[in-house]
Amino acid sequence: MTHMYFGATDRYEITIYSIISLNEEAFIDLQVEVATPGWVAIAFTFRGNMVGSDIIVGWVSSTGIATIVDAHGGPNGEFIRDGSQDYQLIVGYQYQGGTVLRFTRKLNTCDGDDLVITVSLSNQS
Repeated sequence: MTHMYFGATDRYEITIYSIISLNEEAFIDLQVEVATPGWVAIAFTFRGNMVGSDIIVGWVSSTGIATIVDAHGGPNGEFIRDGSQDYQLIVGYQYQGGTVLRFTRKLNTCDGDDLVITVSLSNQS
């Protein structure tokens, strides 16, 4: 079973697509598109701040090489690279002045530095 989600915000010109595949090894694929070259960061948190958050930072270099880093927020909200890099880059590129990064990971990595991503199939309005 696969679920597709889409979210966008005009204020920051960020678009996020996600595909969640529910099978014995449930994965989430995320694609982030921003209307600027440079780096992109996403943080998943249940506290509303960076402490303990699950962070993904990515960029495309001037030579076209895409990179992502799996990290978490430390006790003061600082960026700390995870010992286990559980996000895997699928593709990354710059296009018409913007940046696109697509990556994947298991919903539950069993890594204490990653949050478990849960899926709600209800529509809450």
